Amino acid sequence: MAAKSWYDAFENQSQGQENARKVKNGKGKPDWSKSKVYHQSDGKKVIEVQFDYEEIAIPEHLKTAKLEKASVLQTLILFPKPDGSYLPYFLNIYPDSPDKKFKMKDFIDGGYQKIPSDFSGVYRFYRWNGNFISGWRIKDGVKTHRIKEKENIGKNKNSRISSGTLVCYQLVTTWYKSTCWEGFGCTTPVEDGTDITGYECELVIAPPSPGDTGGGGGGGDPTPPPTEECEVPEGNLVGVTVDCDEEEINPEEIISYIENQLGIRLNQCERNLILSDITYASQAISVYLNSKTAEEMVFQIFGGNGWNDCSDAFRHAYWNALMTKSNGVLSATLFGTAHECVSGQPNLENNMDLHNNSIGRDVAMNNINMNNTELANQIMASLLNGDLKIISNLHESGRVTLNSTLISSSSCQN
Repeated sequence: MAAKSWYDAFENQSQGQENARKVKNGKGKPDWSKSKVYHQSDGKKVIEVQFDYEEIAIPEHLKTAKLEKASVLQTLILFPKPDGSYLPYFLNIYPDSPDKKFKMKDFIDGGYQKIPSDFSGVYRFYRWNGNFISGWRIKDGVKTHRIKEKENIGKNKNSRISSGTLVCYQLVTTWYKSTCWEGFGCTTPVEDGTDITGYECELVIAPPSPGDTGGGGGGGDPTPPPTEECEVPEGNLVGVTVDCDEEEINPEEIISYIENQLGIRLNQCERNLILSDITYASQAISVYLNSKTAEEMVFQIFGGNGWNDCSDAFRHAYWNALMTKSNGVLSATLFGTAHECVSGQPNLENNMDLHNNSIGRDVAMNNINMNNTELANQIMASLLNGDLKIISNLHESGRVTLNSTLISSSSCQN
């Protein structure tokens, strides 16, 4: 109700001003009876409301006799600010198939929070005034391409990463405008201009042949803008984190924060990774917050964090699953491997940890829509099924002995 009161006043004050919302983004009103609240890790609530549009722009492929009000799903997303106001955004969801009709279940199960596994199409984010921010092309619930305006392509500091290149293709989209009413259908779409400034970008190992826009991959839920100045409600392709262009990141300060504020001692390989690329510096705090989350889950399940045992195997796998979910599999692989770069660590321990790290990443990649609790349950199932590794014949202190061997985690059932 507080968000509704603020939004109504905000929209009334903005009418007639230069920054008033553009009709192309959707003329209409939020349907406050259809709303959801998400709780962020910082305790703030993000509100999403289904937008009951009347007039909206649609891409050419939806300009068919099958066009209905349910052919496009639009939502209003409100991010809270410290002063009690909100940052308003719009999310327009366009399906690939003109046959697709959005139902209430699509809003409840999907929208901003999660992409349904059976959805293929485009998510496009807009500021309240109608200016396009960016978006995603999605195939069967997986984000395969990032959509950006031409002027923003060159600003991406992460266009080149160790495993591949972010290759971009120019988009040419003809837009049509239509007026729709619930239960009465839509007017005949009228051409509303051609957009040739947008680009789609995909992560590839080698540049594809001209005109080939296939491939790509991705995962993770869309994430809110970290600050008011950085209005980028996006998620990530695998290995390509979408950072704020305006944000200056100091890797040395990141390292200092992790060690002094989070109390985590980084080894030299982890430090070198953070210092090597702004991408990994921007991800590092999330990476080690995930390690704290993994430790807390181990305490809940096992009563404490052990060494070379079942709890150790679970912790490594779960941490890597969380990293994969939040930052992508490439980042999780690099940070997980760097963490094992410890001088003098026995080969058995190193092999155990690297194996369990890999299983955790696989679990996350195969269950991209799971929340953290569901991921923990899946990791526990892998542990009990024997997919993870532990070390046998340990010293009572947990150290490896001459008789120690690497064995299946199936013994953790006992």
